[in-house]
Amino acid sequence: MPGNLGAQGMARLLVAKNDIRACCRDNDPPISASVLRNGGVKLLMDAKGNLHERGEEKVYHKGRITTRIPYRA
Repeated sequence: MPGNLGAQGMARLLVAKNDIRACCRDNDPPISASVLRNGGVKLLMDAKGNLHERGEEKVYHKGRITTRIPYRA
């Protein structure tokens, strides 16, 4: 969680608990994720390794999952 939000800002981000649960449910351990300022949860690393190095992105926000996977011919 971003540390410079103050107590009230961090408390608002805890509303993301359902997105945190969904991220944990959908991905095999070990995982690493970050809670974003907007309340979203960005998956950083999954059992296959670092998503950034693979060119992938997966964000859970307000019950939706946004993914970006590079096109491979």
